[in-house]
Amino acid sequence: MESRQTLHARVLNCLLTIVELEPLIRMLPFDSDLNTEFRYIKKIVRQVKNFDLSEEDVLRIEKATASFLDEISAPLSILFKDLNNQRLQ
Repeated sequence: MESRQTLHARVLNCLLTIVELEPLIRMLPFDSDLNTEFRYIKKIVRQVKNFDLSEEDVLRIEKATASFLDEISAPLSILFKDLNNQRLQ
């Protein structure tokens, strides 16, 4: 069994990965209001050390993060291609 500190670090890594992508995600043509979601994630980042996490919780969060990153990989690659094409023009 992993230590509580290790479980928190794994969850924090997932959350910070998403937060770090915020500027790029905001450039994507999504129809939802992302401000609320990012504020919520940032709030959780500040509180994660207070959570009582199990290995199953962390695995579920890691799986959800991987799924989210997989879902945005295609739109982000198109965005990067478009931005690169604009620079070359």
